[in-house]
Amino acid sequence: MPVLTIEPFNVFRTGLFLLVLTLASLIGVANAAGTPIACQTVATGGMNWEGAGWKPKRYADRKFILVLDGGVLTTESAMKAMDALSTECQLLRGTHSICYSRTGDFMLFNAATLNGGIAMLLGATQATNAQSKDSVTVETFSCSNF
Repeated sequence: MPVLTIEPFNVFRTGLFLLVLTLASLIGVANAAGTPIACQTVATGGMNWEGAGWKPKRYADRKFILVLDGGVLTTESAMKAMDALSTECQLLRGTHSICYSRTGDFMLFNAATLNGGIAMLLGATQATNAQSKDSVTVETFSCSNF
């Protein structure tokens, strides 16, 4: 009966290969899921259209989750944070992401400082003599890692 011999180097090489394969799969899962960060309003305000003019308004602070994937905000998390449809996000420059919707919502976020802002501007573009308009709002926010 033949005797199976295993070289120590082959055992090491096989173990190393399995370790690298396991780590690669774990890193892939982490990147696919993205990195969630907890965010909250620092300050917010804007204007509501009342009668025939704009009136200043303070809006309630809120908390929300953003997700970074490769240093860029995910479209899904930005869409939820802006409460907007048809949102797109991209790397603007360095560590800054910009997200925008087709309805006049914009978000600028710095992944290095974890600070950002949201502006909703559709109301500013509506007819001067309109009976009603969307609100115009600006919100600054700060985030932290979980």
